[in-house]
Amino acid sequence: MDRTQHHPPTTPAPLAALLTTAAAVIDTNPHMQPTAVIGPRFVEGLLILTTRSLAAPAREQARTAGRAARAAAIALHGHRRDGARPETIRAAIDRADAATRTAAVAVRQLAAVEEAAGRTVAAALAALGPIPAGTTRAQLSAAMRAAAARPALAGAAR
Repeated sequence: MDRTQHHPPTTPAPLAALLTTAAAVIDTNPHMQPTAVIGPRFVEGLLILTTRSLAAPAREQARTAGRAARAAAIALHGHRRDGARPETIRAAIDRADAATRTAAVAVRQLAAVEEAAGRTVAAALAALGPIPAGTTRAQLSAAMRAAAARPALAGAAR
């Protein structure tokens, strides 16, 4: 049975939520001192890691579906090897086929989520604009929250 049928793919958070979540990561991490100056790639790296954490359920769904498909294929092989009755083998074939279809759907959904995540990171970087040299983590957090609060970002980059 295809358990992912009729379920929308898991999507990364909208742009405003991504910026707010990334700002919260900066604010709540005890290892990130607010006065520390950020490097030139820090913003992009932080946004990428945040989208990856938001897309984790889709990755786990794809892994779980893949494991189920492999288990069904192993069971089918065992039935064939042991000379099971034809109706048992046919049922195992059907289960393996359904599990493979479910895994394929989950992989396609994961690809869509990851593609959307890339667009969301690009949109977040554009919304933040250029970050001047010497910006501290506290300033970056405030800039992310300010960008997320802009009305134009409501519902953007889904």
